[in-house]
Amino acid sequence: MWPFSGAREIKRLREIVRVLNKYGFDIVLKRLRLYYHLPFRKKVTEGVDTLTTPQRARKILEELGPIFIKFGQILSTRSDLIPKEYIYELRKLQDKIPSFPFEEVKVIVERELNSPMESIFESFDREPLASASLAQVHRATLKDGRNVVVKVQRAGIEPIIESDLTLLSHLASLAEKRIPELRNYNPAGIVRQLKISIRKELDFVREGRNTERFTKNFRDVDYIVIPQVFWEHTTKKILILEYLEGIKIDELEKLSEMGYNRKLLAERGAEAIMMQIFVFGLFQGDPHPGNILVLRDNKLGLIDFGQVGRLRKSLKEKLVDFAIAIIKKDTEGIYEVLLRIGAMEDDVPSDELRDEIEDIVSDYYDVKLSHVNIASLVQELFDISLTYRVRMPPDFAILIKSLVTSEAIARQLYSEFNITEVAEPFVKNLIKERLSVGESSKRVARKSKKIGNAIFNIPLKTEAFLDKINTTGLNLKHVGFEELIEELDTLSNRISFALIISAIIIGSSIVMTTGEGLRPFDLPVVGLIGFLFASLLGSILLFRIIKSRRL
Repeated sequence: MWPFSGAREIKRLREIVRVLNKYGFDIVLKRLRLYYHLPFRKKVTEGVDTLTTPQRARKILEELGPIFIKFGQILSTRSDLIPKEYIYELRKLQDKIPSFPFEEVKVIVERELNSPMESIFESFDREPLASASLAQVHRATLKDGRNVVVKVQRAGIEPIIESDLTLLSHLASLAEKRIPELRNYNPAGIVRQLKISIRKELDFVREGRNTERFTKNFRDVDYIVIPQVFWEHTTKKILILEYLEGIKIDELEKLSEMGYNRKLLAERGAEAIMMQIFVFGLFQGDPHPGNILVLRDNKLGLIDFGQVGRLRKSLKEKLVDFAIAIIKKDTEGIYEVLLRIGAMEDDVPSDELRDEIEDIVSDYYDVKLSHVNIASLVQELFDISLTYRVRMPPDFAILIKSLVTSEAIARQLYSEFNITEVAEPFVKNLIKERLSVGESSKRVARKSKKIGNAIFNIPLKTEAFLDKINTTGLNLKHVGFEELIEELDTLSNRISFALIISAIIIGSSIVMTTGEGLRPFDLPVVGLIGFLFASLLGSILLFRIIKSRRL
């Protein structure tokens, strides 16, 4: 059943089952047929019954540790897949991981840099500035006097992560197979995204390159500061960056006490995210307050580029269409762009989706664009898309989260802040670019090329299809019957087992009545053996049925 047999993996699986059971998800265990890992145990719900289902889901991820916390954090970006009450809870997830000792840090740093720590650093703080599931950060001073932060990956974290990811992948596939209603949420696809995201975060060289890309992008923006990467001391598991002396952007009282212009900071923060999305097409994937520092002269320091999102040209064009449809309050246009951006199931009632979009847009008919809360409007449209199972690409979902998070941070700084006023010139520039003669010509040329290629490939694809039928025949594959087949297989095995037991009992009864063979205690030995064997088989069958909780 499982793609592994090691003691650690089996122990970890039992731990997951135990935690799910503890928080009242026993029905999930039954449907996944994992309840046999808790034989004869009752559901543990002490102190859990008062929690909502989303709260219990968050508690499960927190208790299961780093990989599952990271899984929840990635899920919190998928507002196109996860109901908003779960999104709200998952955004509370934090890496509550104790720091590892300085002695381990020293061993890792010296091994990675192939030098004694004292030969590289003038000083190195023993206590970390921050500790998370994959790494922790220390402040240090290089021999030349420059202040830096040193990001150190936890020792032995990769094999643990790979083991948990394998287990999580199998659980996701099992969920799709045995709980059909979960298929709409694409759990296997979400786990694949998690794998990609975590593996990228484990490569600190890649994070260093991302940091340099943002430095290059913001080189002409004097109020945005990106830390310098010290490549001579950076490896896949060690990242050394310039230390930025500043205040976290959500330390509001401290900002006010020190005389910072909170309105200006809100505008600059919003402009920074708009430039990342609409100009550079590369944006910080997790712009939470801990990753934005306020520096002198109302400058902003951006840190942590382990997660980034990309807005490719094709997606940017769809985003422009989306913005135009919103500006025109064009319900049909919004509907069409949503479908072009995402993917909708065949059985979704499209007329009902249109009506829902119409209801949302109608609230803004007499409202000027500058007074429309774009982030909230887009979030509403995404919530409706989720209800009707319209799947959005991961980068687009991360983009929406970045916009919503940035607006929330800006409103904390300045309560009357309106992100639409900041976004408007960027959107207008994109629309002007779209309508320019040069860009229009390029679009026509691209479309013509696609149409030409499609027409040219029709005969080739038709010929290939017919050749395949000719050589291998036409194979039709059914979808969605796996669970039924498995149930019938189990049922037929039990019936066969019961028939064998019945045959043994009947045969033994005949032997008992004929009186042939040895007869100790005046009972035929062959008949006795038959009855005992039938009793044993019957007991095994009954035990299996009781254990499956399907008596």
